[in-house]
Amino acid sequence: MPNKTKIISIIAIIVGVGLIPTGIGISAAINDEMAQGVPDALLGIQEEILPEINDTLKTMGIPDVLSGIYVEGFPLIHFLVNCTFVAGGLSEFYNMFAPALTGIDLILNNPVISSLLEFLGFPPIKGVSEYITNATMSLNYTATAQEKLTFGNETIGLPGLMEDIDVGWGVLDYLNLYEEASNDSIKKDFMITNYNATWGQLTNLTNYITDYYMVEAINLILQSSMCPPEYVGLTTVDITDLMYYDQWANASMGQLDLGDLLGLPYSVIGFEAGFPDATNISLATTLELFNPTNEYAFMNITYSGDLPSLQETDGLAKWLVANASDDLANTTKVALKTVFNLEDFQFDAIINWLWGYDHSFKEDVVPGLFLYDMGMTVTSYSEILFYAQWTNGTLYPNGLVLPIGNGISGWEVGVPTPSEIQLVSAELLFDVSNNYALVNPSGIQSWYSLLNNPNQPVFVQAMTTLDLSYSQMNAIVKWLPKFRDEIVPILAQYEMNLPFNPSILSAGLLYGMTIPGGILAALGVTMIILRKRKVEG
Repeated sequence: MPNKTKIISIIAIIVGVGLIPTGIGISAAINDEMAQGVPDALLGIQEEILPEINDTLKTMGIPDVLSGIYVEGFPLIHFLVNCTFVAGGLSEFYNMFAPALTGIDLILNNPVISSLLEFLGFPPIKGVSEYITNATMSLNYTATAQEKLTFGNETIGLPGLMEDIDVGWGVLDYLNLYEEASNDSIKKDFMITNYNATWGQLTNLTNYITDYYMVEAINLILQSSMCPPEYVGLTTVDITDLMYYDQWANASMGQLDLGDLLGLPYSVIGFEAGFPDATNISLATTLELFNPTNEYAFMNITYSGDLPSLQETDGLAKWLVANASDDLANTTKVALKTVFNLEDFQFDAIINWLWGYDHSFKEDVVPGLFLYDMGMTVTSYSEILFYAQWTNGTLYPNGLVLPIGNGISGWEVGVPTPSEIQLVSAELLFDVSNNYALVNPSGIQSWYSLLNNPNQPVFVQAMTTLDLSYSQMNAIVKWLPKFRDEIVPILAQYEMNLPFNPSILSAGLLYGMTIPGGILAALGVTMIILRKRKVEG
């Protein structure tokens, strides 16, 4: 039977020598996985951050978009207010004189109607013929023309000036149709035929509405006893303000399509908190909700230069917090309702309008008007901002901390020193189909080859393909090992839900398996030496 000690010695040598390459091999395999993990890590970061940037952009865009709606929409609503006065004035004439259409005939054809009105105690408003011919003759609108111009024909899409007297949509539609027909012979013939009027008569009516009634006649009404009590002492600009905020609170003109008002090729609806149900929020409260200096208003946000930067103390942030259901949210809800004296249903209406699950201002209106203003979608702009942060720390010069574990920083190549890499190059570096991209399996190997030997043809090839400068190439080469060795392992631990960092595991395997391997090998040699000495002794 073989000597037991000798057998143990031989086994110790075999196992010990075997463990040394095993430790090195497993460690090398893990390190290789970490190196290969760079493409996935970069794409994973992009995938995680883009939705956050997108969501943040839409949230922070709320005050600016609301301001933009006011700036862009106010002239349009002001014009609609004027159209409403036109429709209301025609309605007064229509109801003032009998039989039917007598008043319309007077306003269209009588060359001295203002004298009659003044005699009757009304503002001396001129009619169409009086204004156009300087009170010399009738323009002879036929009875059919009077009827069609007044009521239109909804079936064929012919607007009537009194189609809607509460809001002057009919007047607005008529003016829009006239403008379109001015450069469209088919629409011009449509108007001439169906209004039973010459193009000259239609032009005279249009000029009367825009150049006289909206400029002079409305002011005569506002300064007379005909002025509605709620408008006494106000200008049409003041009235437009009232209508604008009442539209938000109560959808008094129905739900507006901002896309239609702004001439966009797509619908943008959701401006009104008071649709489908009126909130009955007072004008005073509405004005405070829209007051950017009120620290509880959803219009209140901090600006860094011209760019919004949402802070915890901002009014918009308070409304965002109030959308949750924790203790802080409940406290914030009470504060907001108290500050603005809101009933529960009014508060809920605003919350639902801002952040609603199915429809909200944030999701329905902000993206559409962002596209209108910026010429690109929020998603596209989010991608640009992601690349801007990665290349130059544009959003956060000190680095954007990834919300993983205790926070991960250092993933940007342009922090703390901007790399000056341009957008087109950044997009190429994140293009999986580009053979020199950081997210391409073969591309990342090319970059690794530059870590030890930058003076090789691949440097110039990558620089040319990716449209990078020499300094930009070096910035990436300098950044890459840190990202690979420090960021990727943590991301891998997070992604795989491991209780340990893979890079630490790798080092542990190398240490824990090569050291015992060396001990066992030495033990085997020692035992043989001792055995030999024992035999010799």
